[in-house]
Amino acid sequence: MASLDMRDFHSLEELRGSLHAFVQRYNQAPHSSLRGLSPLDRFFSEPEQIRRLSEESLRQDFLLEIERRVSADSVIVIDQIEYEVDYRFARQRIRLRYSPDMKEIFIVETDGMLTPIRLLNKTENALIKRKKYAYAKETNDYGLHCKIRIGIQSFPEKLKGSTCGNTRIQIC
Repeated sequence: MASLDMRDFHSLEELRGSLHAFVQRYNQAPHSSLRGLSPLDRFFSEPEQIRRLSEESLRQDFLLEIERRVSADSVIVIDQIEYEVDYRFARQRIRLRYSPDMKEIFIVETDGMLTPIRLLNKTENALIKRKKYAYAKETNDYGLHCKIRIGIQSFPEKLKGSTCGNTRIQIC
């Protein structure tokens, strides 16, 4: 097989047949590293060592993997399709595992657990209450301006234009 010449094959089926025959010969031939046993004989010599994996385990082990950045409103895009993830992942880079048909997509948690995600429902997503931010522009005694983000649900009207110490607060 080391001296494989692709010109010897006129179809993919011929190449597959040749490869299959090579693997069969290899697995049935005695090997000195296996003390004269063939790989096939060695494999079946200790059946108690063979452990069958569950369908679930096989399915999870062969998921594909990608990374994505989560937007501020907990949305990611894969192949131009939007998905929503838990809000705790907002503005973070996450690792995703998914089935080749994209019917199952999971976030890989820090402990290795897989958390499913779903297609974005724009109607539901628009109704989610989010923390609102007010931006205040401060002007100190020296006339310097600075924009500050204040994490509150709503900025009280009575504070607009007020002063805090020597600093005047103006809502932007």
